[in-house]
Amino acid sequence: MEMPASYFSLLSFSDGGEGPLAVQPFYLCLDPTAEIIERQSKPPGQSEFETIFIFGGNGGGEYLALDLRQEQPWPVISVDMIAGLESAEIVAKDFESFLDLVGVE
Repeated sequence: MEMPASYFSLLSFSDGGEGPLAVQPFYLCLDPTAEIIERQSKPPGQSEFETIFIFGGNGGGEYLALDLRQEQPWPVISVDMIAGLESAEIVAKDFESFLDLVGVE
């Protein structure tokens, strides 16, 4: 899986961190690299969320993720942690567009 270069740029700027987001879910809590590596190292079949790449959340029960079920460039989605993938909503058409929404209230 080849992640967008802009994702790595964001991690190099802020390995973790949080701030406003211009659209629903209105806040970004970026997961630190160590947490992402740990989550990705789990054996297949351990989670219903294997078809998305979770890179953060809103700090209140929603994941922010790349939707790997779609064609590249993958859209950024929000997913309710309890309701599961059925609750997925598109936040941005791709990660670059998502970055335009970060830090904007």
